[in-house]
Amino acid sequence: MFRVASVPFLNAEPLVAKLKSAPATRVDLVRALPSALPALMAPGNVDAALMPVVEHFRLAGSSLVPGCCIATRGEVASVRLFSRVPREELTRIAVDSGSRTSVALLRILLGEIDGTRPEFVVSNADPNRLFGEAEAQLIIGDRCLEAEAWLTYSGCEGVFRHDLGTMWTDLTGLPFVFAAWTLSPQVCAGPRDRLLDLIRLLQDSYRRGMVALKSIAREAAAAGMKGYAGESTPAAVQRYLTCSIKYGMGDEELAGLRRFHDYCRKWYLVPNSSRLALYPTPTESSTGVQHGGFV
Repeated sequence: MFRVASVPFLNAEPLVAKLKSAPATRVDLVRALPSALPALMAPGNVDAALMPVVEHFRLAGSSLVPGCCIATRGEVASVRLFSRVPREELTRIAVDSGSRTSVALLRILLGEIDGTRPEFVVSNADPNRLFGEAEAQLIIGDRCLEAEAWLTYSGCEGVFRHDLGTMWTDLTGLPFVFAAWTLSPQVCAGPRDRLLDLIRLLQDSYRRGMVALKSIAREAAAAGMKGYAGESTPAAVQRYLTCSIKYGMGDEELAGLRRFHDYCRKWYLVPNSSRLALYPTPTESSTGVQHGGFV
């Protein structure tokens, strides 16, 4: 049996929907906020986690599963900075306590684009009450979509919206990868047959999830989950899952990952010795690519 952890957000559903229906003797799926996943991964409590990529950079001995991830190219819709003053005037930002990669990304974007380093304070985002003591609030995931709905229907005016996916692509011309299946150091160092079986399981769940996107969107909307622009309709959820979020990890996504890793080191967000490791597919392994090879 494999123990696998995932974030509890709508954008993860296409990657985990088929894992949820797997026999209990095959998969034990647990849910946790992105910020809690490293604590599960480090002591080997889980074999793999759909983890923020910045935490993969920080966790020596881990590797990413190739082929699938949670990414965007341009507007992501569910990772946004809401502010009541222009972005370049910000001095204090409340950041989502559940986030890791998005906080690192925001730090990089503000530094590279605006040349600013505002203070970050951790808070629990309330989609129905923005800002508090800060001038701006970073909100991610389903709570961000809920915040969009609240802004639309409350008539709240004078709020600046900054989409981090759009900002990244404007800066680099590349997609941004927020999270990817990350193999624990313990499972990477264990029996290779078991490791490859886990990789195949996760990749198969991704492929089957892509085929089932319409039904996943219908079920999510029926459960009241919000999609694009904070609307709880099958069309809005499907638009979010197909247009805002990209699930394939190709050459451009890898290039975006490399660029993000470079920026993380430049801004001292990860150790300078950190590496980006992608476990090769079985066909690559048989042609001499090293396991856990760096990309």
